[in-house]
Amino acid sequence: MLKMLKRLKSKVSGKSFHRYQMAVRSLLAQFSVSSLCLAPPFALMILAVGKFENGQILVQISFAISSLHSCVNAIVLVLTTISFRKYVLRKSFKTVRVQSTT
Repeated sequence: MLKMLKRLKSKVSGKSFHRYQMAVRSLLAQFSVSSLCLAPPFALMILAVGKFENGQILVQISFAISSLHSCVNAIVLVLTTISFRKYVLRKSFKTVRVQSTT
């Protein structure tokens, strides 16, 4: 995707290229967060192959990690997308100002 984006650089404006580049980075970051969903199957596979005394605890931990997928994905989306980041920061500053004036 990044190589294709570099070839596109000469055909689009600088502002559009920057937007495309940010979108690709955001998608790649979100894709890397999906690896949290792979934790439980890998943990089960490792536990099935090896014999561990506390296997149930390890599986529970891996399921807890995979349940964080949506929260972590939302945080990554806000951090990697400028428009969402500006919106969240604007809302948080308004909340802080309102609470401090009362």
